[in-house]
Amino acid sequence: MKLKLGSSFLWLFPLLAGLLLWGLPRLLPPPVINLELGVKGSINPHGEGRNLYSFLGWNSPTLVGDRQARRAESFARFTIPWAFRLGNPLLLEIVASSWGVTDSVHLRANELQLSLPKGGWRRYLIQIPYKASIYEQDLALGWQTKGKLGPLVQKVTLRGASAAGEGESGGWLGLTVLSILALELKRPWGKRFLWLTLLLSSAILGRVCYQPQLLPWEALVALGGFGAILLTRFVPQLTPRFLLWFMLLWLLLAPQILGTWILDDAFISFRYAKNFVAGHGLNFNPGEVVEGYTNFLWTVIIAGLMALGWEPTLAAQILCSGLALATVVLVYLLGEDWWPRQPWSLLPPLFLAVNPAFVLYTARGSGMETALVTFLTLGALGLIGRMRDWRSGGLAGIAAAGVMLTRPDGVLVAVAGGLGFLYQILRSPKKRWAVSTLMSFLGSFLALYGPYFVWRVSYYGYLLPNTFYAKTGATLAQVLRGLSYTKEFFVTLGLPWLGLFLGLSLLGLLRAKGPKQPKVKQLVLWAFSGLTVGYVCGVGGDHFPLGRFFIPMLPPLALLLTQGLVILWEGVTQAGHLRFQKRGIALLSLSFLMLTNAWQLPSSDSRIPDKPIWIEHKVTLKNVDMGRWLRLHSAPKAIVATGIAGALPYYSELFVIDALGLCDLHIAHLEVKTMGEGIAGGEKTDPAYVLSRQPTYIPFADSWVYRQIASFERDYEFSREYGPMGGELRFYRRRGD
Repeated sequence: MKLKLGSSFLWLFPLLAGLLLWGLPRLLPPPVINLELGVKGSINPHGEGRNLYSFLGWNSPTLVGDRQARRAESFARFTIPWAFRLGNPLLLEIVASSWGVTDSVHLRANELQLSLPKGGWRRYLIQIPYKASIYEQDLALGWQTKGKLGPLVQKVTLRGASAAGEGESGGWLGLTVLSILALELKRPWGKRFLWLTLLLSSAILGRVCYQPQLLPWEALVALGGFGAILLTRFVPQLTPRFLLWFMLLWLLLAPQILGTWILDDAFISFRYAKNFVAGHGLNFNPGEVVEGYTNFLWTVIIAGLMALGWEPTLAAQILCSGLALATVVLVYLLGEDWWPRQPWSLLPPLFLAVNPAFVLYTARGSGMETALVTFLTLGALGLIGRMRDWRSGGLAGIAAAGVMLTRPDGVLVAVAGGLGFLYQILRSPKKRWAVSTLMSFLGSFLALYGPYFVWRVSYYGYLLPNTFYAKTGATLAQVLRGLSYTKEFFVTLGLPWLGLFLGLSLLGLLRAKGPKQPKVKQLVLWAFSGLTVGYVCGVGGDHFPLGRFFIPMLPPLALLLTQGLVILWEGVTQAGHLRFQKRGIALLSLSFLMLTNAWQLPSSDSRIPDKPIWIEHKVTLKNVDMGRWLRLHSAPKAIVATGIAGALPYYSELFVIDALGLCDLHIAHLEVKTMGEGIAGGEKTDPAYVLSRQPTYIPFADSWVYRQIASFERDYEFSREYGPMGGELRFYRRRGD
């Protein structure tokens, strides 16, 4: 009877969970953003705080009576990112004084214009409804007066009149619980209840702690549900399931704790996707056929979501977060395949969860295809290592094709798999299975990749993407730069401890005898890792932070590191003498390896000024602002020349000349003898060619190469404007346009 009552209660759990998550915000105080403008140190020198940016036109904090406040200049502004994640409409509360102001004060809140009554210290309460505009989910506030002095502002508070996404989040949670119950029909109801209680507690805690960010609350609930369903389906044991859940929770929390970010290069793919959806083909500029992207599958997925009405930055973030969760679960399952029902299988996902580079390019976004290619690479390598018949060969071929459709350098996966397969054939006494397996692999691979390759070459006219020609050469300097890039990446991983475990793993591989399947799996991972290092050195590395090119290698590396630790530990247990000391060395080395990675997580916060991640994100934000300004103020036939051809072209929707050649055939195919001596991806340009195309606008940051040409000063004039988000925009405009 108890079992029946418990089971009946569990089937009511989805409804109860959804109702609780829907009703919880009505019982708890809503999320609030408090900006104390008079507090020293709350705004950094770049005009940024934890919940604002473009803080410009303000004086230093001053004491006015018993209040700390800031005096606005004649035009002062700042932007609160993702403000409408708090709810709709927004309730804006401003504590300000117009003491000393001679003229009327006007407040702009996105497209809403208000006149503020004059007087002493007052509390202004303003309701701001959401309206689709170029501001998207942000709230841009600006104070303007005709006099020299603006108002004194002490505090700005923002909250939602009604919490956002409660119905959707409750629905997602209910659907998750229902799916879990369906997957675990045969498990005792008490264990199911324990698992569901943990999930519900996590959802409640997350709702209490949620702050506005790129991911809305309902998307986080859906992603958490996705991770919970993965664990329910593939991890039957509760202990590892709970531990993995905490790792997934950390990945979901990482964007809020360390900040999201997006690379400007991500908008190159977004622009291709936008033009494709608009009927202009997979092209950067309508009418110009140039393959300026290297991530076909990612671009097509984004295009599909855009066609359904999704905004690409949000779509990319959701995909990256979901792929991060899936990769962590997958690397655990591969570990279980190596070490069944042993705690070792938890180490590879733990290594990924604490690695700042993996978290940065997957859970925290970037907008790039890195998360997708990392997941597909791990899946393909796992399937290739298991090839034993025509079925497994066919699946491995599909996975390998998926990697190459995402990035051309995915060919390294196929080569690594081929080396492992060749070893297996040479060492196996029975070779009949090899023919059917190989034919199945090649058949499925060519069936998926072959038509795409034929279309790509016939459409774009080159064997390799245009970006390859723009970024690479055949110089020693390029290889040396790649070696430096590789060294820096491995040092950040914790080189001494990394070398110890990888060395033991390699030793174990060399000492293993026969064509055993575990050895083949290790050989494939080692081959892929070695090929990746060689490839990255050959192309000269990358200029983005934390070794972007090596991210797909991290999951295989985590498995090999764990294998080295297992070899060390098993050697200790067999040795007998000095067992305690050797186990201590193993645990101490593992701890240092994990701490070396985890210690760097706080410094990877995208909101820390002047750090590489902040710089990249700042470049994107500035180009978003300029792109929006150009869209509002330029003629439809205006032309822009820029060396950072991502967010600016995407938002401006103008014809753009890519001055660094990623999306320009002429510049990409130039011969540069000094390739490798400059910044990766920024070494080819042709200023005379760019000016011959008579661009209307040239951003100031790109203008130094043009100012050396005599005709430039004659044909262009310097301009300074303020973007919709409040940032200062500097550029050159062609005279007469």
